[in-house]
Parts: sequence; C-alpha cells; structure tokens
Amino acid sequence: MRIQTRLAALPTASPQSSPSLRTSKPATSGAPVDVFESADVVSRPSAGGPTLQAGDSGDDVVRMQRLLAQAGFAPGAADGDFGPATASAVKSFQRKAGLAADGVCGPMTWAALENGVAETPNVTPTAPAGEVELRTRILALAQAEVGTTEATGNNDGPVLKYPEFFGRGSEPYCADFVSWVCTQAGKPLDFCYVPSLRGHLEETGQWKGTSNPQPGDIVIFDFEREGEGDHVGIVKAVLPDGSLETIEGNTGADDRLSDSGSLESGVWNRVRSRDDVLGFASP
Repeated sequence: MRIQTRLAALPTASPQSSPSLRTSKPATSGAPVDVFESADVVSRPSAGGPTLQAGDSGDDVVRMQRLLAQAGFAPGAADGDFGPATASAVKSFQRKAGLAADGVCGPMTWAALENGVAETPNVTPTAPAGEVELRTRILALAQAEVGTTEATGNNDGPVLKYPEFFGRGSEPYCADFVSWVCTQAGKPLDFCYVPSLRGHLEETGQWKGTSNPQPGDIVIFDFEREGEGDHVGIVKAVLPDGSLETIEGNTGADDRLSDSGSLESGVWNRVRSRDDVLGFASP
C-alpha cells in the first residue's frame, strides 16, 4: 500500500494525549500545517505513550509522528495513521538512537523521542513555511517509492516510470528519480544527467556546497573524486556521526537498512559518508 502523497491537516490533539513540541498554524480544511514554524519548545511529556505499531491510529500516533518529523525523519502527514511511511520513519529513528529497529514504538523508543528530539532538530525551524511543506512532500513521496525495483537489472521494469514521465526511455535513472519526486511535490525539475542538474542548481542559487545538509535537500555524490558528480539522491536524515541517510534511485539496497537484505537495483534508503558528497542543494 502506498502512503498518501497529499499532506493532510493535522488533527487537533488533546493536551493530555498529544502535546505539540512546536507551535503550529491553525489547521484549515485540506491545508498543510507547518509543524516546524516556531522554534519555541514546550515542556516534554514524561509518561511516554502506549506501544504503537503498524496499523494503529489515533492521537498518540499523531504525537509520535510529530516527534519523528521534528527529529528530521519523514513519517508522512501527521494524520494519526501508522502506515508504511511512519513505520519506515520509526525504524530509521530507532537506528539513529541505537535501538532495535523493529518499527514498534515502545517505552524505549518513546523515551528516545521525547528526551532527544528537542536538542537535535535536523530541519531548520526558521525556514519559510512553504519550504518546510515542500521538503515534507518531497520526503513523503520519495519514501513511498522505496522498494521500487528493476525487472532484470537493466534499468527496466517498474523503475521506467521515472524517465518515461519525462518522455525518455530506459537509462540510468538516479536524476530521473529526483526530478520525478520534486515535480510530483510541486517543484518541477527535469534532468537525467547529474552534471547538468548540478549546473542548474548553481544557476538558480539552490546550490549550498558541502555545508548544512537538511532533510529534503538534493545531494550530489562524487564517488570518483572528479569534481563533476556521478550520482544524486535526497537527504532523509543527518546521523549523529555526520553521515547521511538518503533516498536514492538506481542504487542497490543498503544491507544496514533493508529488511529483506535484497541488493536488487531500484529505489532504496542508503547510508552515505560525507566524504562522497560533492554538495547539497535546497529544493
């Protein structure tokens, strides 16, 4: 099942069950809510919450989703539905916190979320509301594509949806994937060649160099150290050791992140060293 790609308004939560860590704009019907708008942090709850797992719903799921989002992960819309995107975000957070990545939010995961999230927000809280909403859409859309694989290992099968969207055929599709995600999120982009994409990002003033990566950034890699860039993905999280968790097309599954251990080429979460990064770009 694919997650919803339209951001829904955050449900109103009772103070007892779903305290917000950051102030947010009042929700209006169908309007996204910027949970990162203010840097003001209220006191943390100390009672944790019930054990939550995929399929659960309600105010406690909303609170968990908000905590995950503030920590720089991408649970999708804070809609109270513990779906695939939320489960993936829980596992990623658990890995960051050094916990068993089972996707179940129990006492230890609650404690890590509530005790650590306020000190290490990965998304700039002062970013304009529209930018935060765009980054959230990009991350939700990209994460929903994880597990889309090639049919025969030759840039074919289900992954053809990315180049074909732009009228192109089978080709290395890492830039096609990033272009497809950004376009679907409302920021049109159309590149199949990484150096050309970098040139565009520089011309538009989006290029940031190697500093200050944020979830939702475009990241270009230079594995060959030639100064051009030969692969591209999307930053999902900045890990405590400075490495990056990313979402990439035209890559093999990282065995540290893949439940199946599959190495099929497709769209996967990866952990990458900052040494391989040519630069970041704001979406």
